[in-house]
Amino acid sequence: MGILWAAIAIAIAIAWGIGIVDIFRRRLDAMHTVAWLLLVLILPIFGTILYWVLRPEDPDALERKAAAQADIRRGRQDRPYDGPGLGM
Repeated sequence: MGILWAAIAIAIAIAWGIGIVDIFRRRLDAMHTVAWLLLVLILPIFGTILYWVLRPEDPDALERKAAAQADIRRGRQDRPYDGPGLGM
């Protein structure tokens, strides 16, 4: 049973550390950075979960996602239609 608790503690510590690094990486304004850091540092488990659920979307990630979807659509348009799509 001790191994299970140790594994859970390690997973929580990793998520907590990644959350703190992500707060700095996102380059939020000073007020939001301090607020998220205080929440995550004071309430490690709840604050980290709350941050991952409510964190702001990265503008660069939105652009990459839109570009990837456009590439997929272009790839579907270039592919010839050769039957009912059942591998025939």
